[in-house]
Amino acid sequence: MMINIRQSLEDTLGRPVSDQLWNYLEEKGYIEDVEVAEQPISWLAAEAKSILQATSGYSESARRSNEVTVRKDHKIVSPEDRTRALSYILYAEATKDEGVKKFRDDLLGGHPLETGEIKDWMQRAEQREHFTMWVTEVQIPDGSRLKPDEGGGSITIIPPITVSEVPNVSFRELEFFANGIEGERVSVRVRVGGRLATLAVLAVRLAREYGWTSAQAVSFVLSENIPIIEPVSWSITSTSPIAALYRINMSIDPALSPREVMERYSRARRNIVPGRHKDLQGKALYLAVFASGRAQGETWKESMSEWNTLQGNDHPDWQYSTVTNFARDCTQARNRLVNPNFNVST
Repeated sequence: MMINIRQSLEDTLGRPVSDQLWNYLEEKGYIEDVEVAEQPISWLAAEAKSILQATSGYSESARRSNEVTVRKDHKIVSPEDRTRALSYILYAEATKDEGVKKFRDDLLGGHPLETGEIKDWMQRAEQREHFTMWVTEVQIPDGSRLKPDEGGGSITIIPPITVSEVPNVSFRELEFFANGIEGERVSVRVRVGGRLATLAVLAVRLAREYGWTSAQAVSFVLSENIPIIEPVSWSITSTSPIAALYRINMSIDPALSPREVMERYSRARRNIVPGRHKDLQGKALYLAVFASGRAQGETWKESMSEWNTLQGNDHPDWQYSTVTNFARDCTQARNRLVNPNFNVST
């Protein structure tokens, strides 16, 4: 029976079925569904075809990163294999999304783009539609009444007001990959009610539901590329220009082991901390704190005298005899603590 199903599948596809594809179909239970007559061969062929299409049409480097690998022993053991399998499953689910199917039918003529066509399609859409501008921080006169729209999408100002001057004008943008699938991101400006706005709403929803970025979702909708779910992502954040307050934020798949998490953190840290970073200790820390507490207008000579007095009993070896050396060490210690040499442009 198994041989008949495989032969029928090959006849329907018009091509041989590789052992790798067959094993994957078996693992997912698709073969069993046909065996017990729950699904026809045409359904199995459609599933197989979607897998074959999903792993083709990329550049060689993209193909290697997006390829769905199923081991001969049916075990997915490394985090990379699990990532690819999860990425494909989510991709397969998203292809059934009614919003995705409608967008492709209505705006792509039912034929998804080639990866290399995405940038041109996005830019032409932007040029045709003319983006919508938004005004912000407009003062509403006293006595005005605000009436929320029944659908909750807008608010009507009663009586209407005339706006002739605004402090700021903005527009909404939609990001996508410049090469269609990965790497550099560029953006187009969106017109309310236009095709790009429809794509933006769809991409945001898909990104939220499947853990993608909006750029990945755009690539998927327009050209059926498989968005790869990364087990770890990281970024640098800070609300302050002080380098010591920069932080590495990591989003981590809980399936990763502590050792794998440590390795991923080490990789991220190497992008930010050049060479070997050595924290301030002992005397240098005391100098940094002492220097920051100096009274306004106090000379370095006066500061050194106070420092030597404070260290006389506990740390006589920390005392200074040269003002310039003391001033240098205080300044360097504070700068190293507050503004370490981190590569925060990553």
